[in-house]
Amino acid sequence: MSSFSNQHAEVVFLNSVYPILSETFIFDQYQVLTDKGFEFGIVSNNKPALSDVHPHMRASLDAVTYLSNASIFYILCAHLSFFITAPLLYITSLLRILKLEEKKSVSLAHFTGALLVRRIYPNVKWVHSHFTYGATAIAMWLKWLQKTPYSMTLHGADLTFDSVADLELKLSQADQIISISQYNLDFITQTFPNINLTSAEVIPLGVADSSPLVAAPENSVDSNAPSRIKIINVGRLSEHKAQHILIEACALLVNQGVDVQCEIIGEGPKRGSLECLIKERALDNNVTLLGAKYHKEVLASYHYADIFVMTSITEGMPLVLMEAMSIGLPVIAPNICGIPELLAFGQAGELTAANSAQSVSEAICTLIEQPEKANTQRIFAQSHIHAHFNLVKNTHKFADLLTKLSHQ
Repeated sequence: MSSFSNQHAEVVFLNSVYPILSETFIFDQYQVLTDKGFEFGIVSNNKPALSDVHPHMRASLDAVTYLSNASIFYILCAHLSFFITAPLLYITSLLRILKLEEKKSVSLAHFTGALLVRRIYPNVKWVHSHFTYGATAIAMWLKWLQKTPYSMTLHGADLTFDSVADLELKLSQADQIISISQYNLDFITQTFPNINLTSAEVIPLGVADSSPLVAAPENSVDSNAPSRIKIINVGRLSEHKAQHILIEACALLVNQGVDVQCEIIGEGPKRGSLECLIKERALDNNVTLLGAKYHKEVLASYHYADIFVMTSITEGMPLVLMEAMSIGLPVIAPNICGIPELLAFGQAGELTAANSAQSVSEAICTLIEQPEKANTQRIFAQSHIHAHFNLVKNTHKFADLLTKLSHQ
């Protein structure tokens, strides 16, 4: 598809960068849609570096149209063709760029992206984007240019934390809003009261079915466990994931005489500052930054841990938490965004105060000192994930909604 020949899909998914390791949930969703027989095209603004693509995802690269690969000649043809067929709309579109919050050069790129999509997919009836970033901007431009309706899936930081340009406009122009949590819709109601959410749907992401429920895993926290408690955290080393809070919590625990071994899986821009913090707190023997791991390695690591701890300052509904919960690993996470819904408001795991190392350390002590509570929570968590966060079931619901919308 990278040749930019005309495609016949009527539903097109728009992405900013696809596929990438940090958004495996989108890849998984597309795979389930394909298995269901749902027909769609995939467009991505940019092509990821090969190092950011898991080996099992690389075959999908050939199925994606990358707008960044378009030649100058093809781009000029797209502009000229639209100018000839709709000169007034073309000029008013250029004027519209001046009124947007987005940088003018970026808006021009989004306008161009929409021209490319309409040229590549002349039969498109519906477009869908994940997140509120550039892909949704292109969807909005397609609506302005040719009245193509669009839907968008809201996640976490893209709505509640990052300063996304033209956010309210993107929400108001969307023909269908899909959210992975009720929290996001409540946030919109409070922040943008003029947005109509009458038809908005909550469709969570999900994980594949795990193994059957068991009484207690070998690594479960209990009174007979080894004195060293193994903690695991998975996430990009970034401002959003805030692993420094977990490191500070480990320092508090060590100072209290609790022997912890904390392993952090992930890579990112905060590695340097986290390494410095580990040294400052003399935690070289307690906290290890393992770097990025492939998904199978991450899943395997859960089976050797006692507790999964997340200390993010913004989130959606983290898949890593779902995965840990699904195999029966006790979890601790901050009381923010969609996480309380995922943890059934404390029935499926410990909720901590946001941005508080003290609260995290206390929650870890609670699970160590109250193994019965930890066991009750993890068993409830497995049932909760199975009932409400099943990948196939939720993706089929998503597909059914898009089918209905695209045939209106």
